[in-house]
Amino acid sequence: MGLSLFPVLFFIVGVNINYFFSVNKILTVYFVLATLLSLVFINHFEFQLFILFPIFYIIITIPLRNSWERLFIILVSISIVIVSLTNRAGILRILISYLIVIAYYVIQKMRVNKKLLKFIVFCLLMIPVVSLYLGIKGQSVFQVILGRNEVSYSQINPSIDTRTFLYYEVFQDLKSNEAFIFGKGLNAGYASQSFETFSRPVVEVGFLQILLKTGIVGFVLYITVLISAVFKALGKSSNSFVKSLGLLLAGYVLLLFVENIIAYNLLNIIIWIIVGMCHSEALRGLSTQEMKHLFTGKNS
Repeated sequence: MGLSLFPVLFFIVGVNINYFFSVNKILTVYFVLATLLSLVFINHFEFQLFILFPIFYIIITIPLRNSWERLFIILVSISIVIVSLTNRAGILRILISYLIVIAYYVIQKMRVNKKLLKFIVFCLLMIPVVSLYLGIKGQSVFQVILGRNEVSYSQINPSIDTRTFLYYEVFQDLKSNEAFIFGKGLNAGYASQSFETFSRPVVEVGFLQILLKTGIVGFVLYITVLISAVFKALGKSSNSFVKSLGLLLAGYVLLLFVENIIAYNLLNIIIWIIVGMCHSEALRGLSTQEMKHLFTGKNS
């Protein structure tokens, strides 16, 4: 159960401005080493899985880096898109991150109003709410986007809907066990006809996983911490980088309803570090130029 303390540890690391340079240095070194190592396994399915975890954050730091580092990140991103195209969530994270980088420069040049930015993000965060409402009414957003397909479950075919049946099975299990409010417990599983088991412990959708284990109460508590970090970053930050982190967290919340499995991996470690950064008054109080100096270690 000691593992449950790790998110708190990563949150503290993110909040403390003294760890900012070290965290980014470690992630950069890991990113370079993982990229080189992945080339050995270039013929394997989703060989760049370990790069997909941190790259969504690495991309966000492009405005703070020099030209050579930017070029390297862009080239790696392109290679991932080409080789790991079947990893839809990973590709979506990359696309979202590059859109946020564009937003970074737009915010810099046009001085976008904070209220307008928060309103846009609020509208985006309402997409899952509307989608869930449509799902309850019997209309799957995934089937609307991908189309109805009679082909069986496949993770290597990006055109197949692999999420609708997960929502159906988890919701049916929670309903039959009257466990929507508090969930079924951290060690619980759900009955899956598709996977031919009465207790499947893992769900490929983060939202469903949280709902299964801790119910609506647990999900509300989890999402509250994330949403508060998003709007603190957007409304109370003096620099564009922390605003970018707020947008990144908003993107994470959206993907939580598609994938983003809750686990002790680098993806979730970085997320809780970012949550800490967004809640950090010291980081939010820096100017954009001061943030660049801190990132490069000029202030250390």
